[in-house]
Amino acid sequence: MGEPRPDQSVDTDLLFRRMDALQVDRRELEKEDLLLFDELQSVCASCRSKEECTRDLVHELNDARWDKWLAYCPNSAKLRALWRDATIGRVEGKVPCLCAAMPPTRGAAP
Repeated sequence: MGEPRPDQSVDTDLLFRRMDALQVDRRELEKEDLLLFDELQSVCASCRSKEECTRDLVHELNDARWDKWLAYCPNSAKLRALWRDATIGRVEGKVPCLCAAMPPTRGAAP
């Protein structure tokens, strides 16, 4: 499915804007997990909160309660998990693992 149907363009626009706000790379997700990518689009297409979502995305950066979408978005749990994974991935990419460079502790088995 990958590419949205023409009648889904508004739905995918909202989803993609939300993913952009969360810094989730939709192209990477599409490549790595097409089934999840398609599922997110399908759920977004059937959502009944499009007007609220549109309004929230317009005011996202100015709104002190930017996270209110979590209460009405049927994709919120999955999007938050993707955001968390993307954030952890960015942090891990910047922080070198020092485990291999550390000397063994006294009394530790070789």
